Amino acid sequence: NDFGMTTTLEDSPKLFTVQQVCHRLELGRSTVYKLLENGALRSVKIGHSRRIRSNDFEEFVRALDAADEERMTTLNLL
Repeated sequence: NDFGMTTTLEDSPKLFTVQQVCHRLELGRSTVYKLLENGALRSVKIGHSRRIRSNDFEEFVRALDAADEERMTTLNLL
């Protein structure tokens, strides 16, 4: 319970697990692993585990936003 306090980026972890990314993006595990495999979402390997740096996660989300804006612009031009 955060007692009504908002979470800021400074409060969030610097590294996310695949499971945390799945939850945040509301995607399945296999989909997130495909994004990691094709390089769309960058990660680091620590031992046998994959971790996604918070800045790489944010960059991925910004790229999604930019792609949506580009699609909308294209649709408006037709």
